[in-house]
Amino acid sequence: MEQALGGRAPAQLIDLPLLTDPGMGLAANLLASVSAPAYFYAQKLFVLLTLRLVRVSLEHGHSRHASNGYALYGLILSNLLGDPDKGLRFSQLAVELSARFGEPVSHARALYIQAGYIDYWTRSARAGIPPLATAYKLLLENGDWQYAGYCFAFLIRRRFAVGDHLSALATALQQFIDLQPQMDSDNTYTQWAFRQLILRLTGAEAQRAQFHFIRWPASKAYVTQVLTEEYYLFRQPEQALAMAEELATLRSTSPGAFMLTTHALYHALSAAAVYPGASEARKPGLLAVVERQCDYLEQCARRVPENFAPSHLLVRAELERVNGHHLPALTHYEHAIQAARTSGFTSMEALACEQTCRFLADQERGALASAYLLESLNAYERWGASGKARHLAAEFAHLLHAQGHALESWNPERGPTSEPASADPLSEALDMSSVMKASQAISSELQWSQLATNLIDILIENAGAQRGALVLQRQRDFFVEVVGEVGQGSGPLVPARRLTECDALSPRIAQLVLSTGSPLLIDDACAQEPFQAEPYIARRAVRSVLCAPIHHRKRLLGLVYLENNLTAGAFNAHRLRVLGMLSAQAAIS
Repeated sequence: MEQALGGRAPAQLIDLPLLTDPGMGLAANLLASVSAPAYFYAQKLFVLLTLRLVRVSLEHGHSRHASNGYALYGLILSNLLGDPDKGLRFSQLAVELSARFGEPVSHARALYIQAGYIDYWTRSARAGIPPLATAYKLLLENGDWQYAGYCFAFLIRRRFAVGDHLSALATALQQFIDLQPQMDSDNTYTQWAFRQLILRLTGAEAQRAQFHFIRWPASKAYVTQVLTEEYYLFRQPEQALAMAEELATLRSTSPGAFMLTTHALYHALSAAAVYPGASEARKPGLLAVVERQCDYLEQCARRVPENFAPSHLLVRAELERVNGHHLPALTHYEHAIQAARTSGFTSMEALACEQTCRFLADQERGALASAYLLESLNAYERWGASGKARHLAAEFAHLLHAQGHALESWNPERGPTSEPASADPLSEALDMSSVMKASQAISSELQWSQLATNLIDILIENAGAQRGALVLQRQRDFFVEVVGEVGQGSGPLVPARRLTECDALSPRIAQLVLSTGSPLLIDDACAQEPFQAEPYIARRAVRSVLCAPIHHRKRLLGLVYLENNLTAGAFNAHRLRVLGMLSAQAAIS
């Protein structure tokens, strides 16, 4: 191949003449038709066919199949020969050449191969999502159902890997399944398996399906990977390990796929989870699995830290844990969490926080374990994995009840009380997570205007309010300092406006709270005396209101005002206590 290239760079091949030999045209057509299927079933043959297709283009000129050969050659360079930079250049040649030929199917296939198999070795995995989506749309529009199925499988897995919200993925999967009459049955069944996992993560009801009748090895590999993740995420590590071991025998069906790094991650995690309870005879083999997959993920992370550092650091932490190196383990767990946050991978952030919690709980460091548990629950909720969050909350209910009791019993006016904790540990956990997040945001902010804006943003988010305001005392009068509203953002009023002259909140409710020094919780202001007659309440059709004073060392500093105009009873006493804790933290700062 290097001799045929003659030292030319991929970009220099774009202007090769067109293929005019009819016999070579038929050969190119045949090679293009069989090279892609050979990828799944006979990789050595796939390489030979691809190289021959590229040589036809180099020696006889470009046909409409030339882009397919260049794209597949880029795949070989990136994944089998370890040269992703050169592979990316050949895939880019394929994309440009297919666009020049005006062949939408060839163009879509080139985009699919580049984004699905090549570019994640050189740039962000998230960057490949738009071209995969474009390729999928083109393939559907042009009736290439088989490649559309392949492309969708890569697109949905990529979106899952980078932590796109699960509700959007569930919708996309259902739309794909609705195309079942046109799609290959194997591909449809594989997406049924993936949909089951996503629905279980979200907490929705999922109809269990059987997949023993799937025919092709690549489809079996896909389903086995999905089952590996499901078993592991829902705490069945032995079953997860068995699936991961089975998948190891099927890896050759899809060399270079992004999913291979996911297999390495869950293979290592499941082996590490089984390790503590394994027999002494079994432990060396499990340790070898973790070490081998850690080395592989380290190689991947060196290529593109953004894509693979979170997985590598998490597996490195697990390796340190099973080896009994507790301090290095905790350090790597923390680095894995930070790497996931830097990459924007919400799902990996949630998983890394969960593993850190488990590690600390095993060390009987309950208070620190609780902190990481709260972070994990918060991240799972942001990902849309409410079902997983509730499963995790139930498993660690003893930690949550300890934290939840402190939250429920705290009253900023009277100190600790003897009120019982809530029966819902997840609600408590998410409230505690908001308190922790607020405390960090408030205590780390030195600029007063930004501190106040942070406070209102967090209060609106935590309470489920639509609108909020912060009122503070200046000399002998009270001024509205900050106003925030969902969809419009928050910010300080410049200059601050007197409470009696500002239309950003109900002055009657604010004055009542300031005069009594006590919080006020109203379920339906526009239907409740004496508030319904107030012009502000009537004009904005205000429903739920939560207003609480801010005290520091028994001195009244101001108040926080929240409202929700969509529903009555949006706030409750539990939210009022959280509001008191957050307001008290702001007062101290």
